[in-house]
Amino acid sequence: MNNKELKEVLGGLISIAGLLAEEFKDGVQATDFLQIVTKIQANEALKAKLLEAYNGIDQVPSEVKDLSVAETVDIMAHIGPELFKLIAAVKK
Repeated sequence: MNNKELKEVLGGLISIAGLLAEEFKDGVQATDFLQIVTKIQANEALKAKLLEAYNGIDQVPSEVKDLSVAETVDIMAHIGPELFKLIAAVKK
């Protein structure tokens, strides 16, 4: 009931989605991509989170295949705070 890699991948995706929502709120422009890369490079915690997500991504399919209801609830509890931050970023 660990699902470590799945949690890391979902956390990384939600973090990137929040960053994209923040940058694209005024429309998508070419300069937004430079801003995104700059923000990732300047944020050591985000870089570490994305690296963890990338390093374990090959194990995610096997983790997803055998998910139980309890594991799904655990994953949702784990990513819930980040998900709420994403929703708030999208609403801005």
